[in-house]
Amino acid sequence: MRKVNIAAIILFAAMIGILSSCASGDKQQDISDNTADADDKGVSLEIWTFLDYNVPGDYYATIWEDLADEYGYDITLKTYSKQEIQDKLNIAVASKELPDIFTVYGGEYPDQLFEAQACIPVQSYVEGSDALFKDTYLVPYKDGNNYIIPCFPEAYAVLYENTDIMKEIGIKQPETWEDLQAAAKKIISYNKKHNTSYTPIQLAEKDAWIGELFYCAAVNALDPYALDGIYDNTNSISDNTFKEAAKNIEKLVDMGAFGENYMDIGEEEALEKFISNEAVFLPHQSTIVYYLMDNMQDGTLDMMAYPTANEEYKDDYYKYQLAVNYTLKPGLCISAYSSFQQEAAQISIEYAKRVNKISVEEYGYIDITRKNLISPAVLPDPVLSLKTMLFNSKHEAPDLYALLQYTQGSTWLNITKKLYATEYDADRFIDAADDIR
Repeated sequence: MRKVNIAAIILFAAMIGILSSCASGDKQQDISDNTADADDKGVSLEIWTFLDYNVPGDYYATIWEDLADEYGYDITLKTYSKQEIQDKLNIAVASKELPDIFTVYGGEYPDQLFEAQACIPVQSYVEGSDALFKDTYLVPYKDGNNYIIPCFPEAYAVLYENTDIMKEIGIKQPETWEDLQAAAKKIISYNKKHNTSYTPIQLAEKDAWIGELFYCAAVNALDPYALDGIYDNTNSISDNTFKEAAKNIEKLVDMGAFGENYMDIGEEEALEKFISNEAVFLPHQSTIVYYLMDNMQDGTLDMMAYPTANEEYKDDYYKYQLAVNYTLKPGLCISAYSSFQQEAAQISIEYAKRVNKISVEEYGYIDITRKNLISPAVLPDPVLSLKTMLFNSKHEAPDLYALLQYTQGSTWLNITKKLYATEYDADRFIDAADDIR
């Protein structure tokens, strides 16, 4: 029996990943012809992934153990935080010491791996399999190759709500941005009258990315097509929509909607506060829904699309989504320096199929294949809310961070952080942001 060495597994979560493979066939030959004959020596694979709150169970890790037994491979699975794996991949690319398989999230981040010719194209493996991934999960890189084996569903910007506290205070689900502002004011007023300390909207600005996502949701609330213009270069951040969104953020900051010390609160603490009934609304992404349900009392959680700030979309605001990864989806990448490229690609596809099957048939997650897998007949309210939003979706806009290269993305996060910290007003924020692209 072969074994999996699972390092640093976080049992309450599982992983999000993106398998990306870089370089065209010709470029691959320039790197090396590293595929070894598995019959000559045992197959040994090292896998890097990040485990967090975005998946419903630890099967994302334990499936590797099952596959190791079935294939007779030695597999070493190493897990890191999202930022740690980013940093480690940056170093590993420079030193050409990548693991055989590694996960990455989507958007523009994997581009640097592809340009460095650090990954292999995987389309021949995918096309030769029975995985039947949806076309939206097989968007090629600009050179025409697929460098990602799809493995995880797209994440969407959503607003979680504590329905128990909303009932206590007498707040309805906001449908407009004005409703959201009014709800924040009512929560603050309720705190003063009843000696409570509920945070209206729980941010985690220490990590910056949740605030960035909330800002882009504010843009999307004004114009669901504004961010598309950034993607296809028909629009710029100097457009008035982006300034108005910044002003809407300023209003929430000024009224105290984000509570105390939100600039010093990280994602983990924000989730703990929301789970502990200390906050009413939580901006985050759709993929943490099962983690929240597992840690909150039944019936206290629901999920909603961001309310609109445009009268034109008031009746169907929930049909306009903000996609966190957008073009390149999360999945698995195969290193161009691996001695077992073929074996790594084939076992990764099998892994992706099994993860998707469990995610859909047991948890009601989004099916990333064309197999029409059947979800459970009865779904929890938050999951049903998400599926309703996606079933009725008219348009998906990109999160701006997903459109930026790694260094650009870091700069953009810093700029949004300064908006929330009131170091930048809306005008200065737009001036700084407009220089990025």
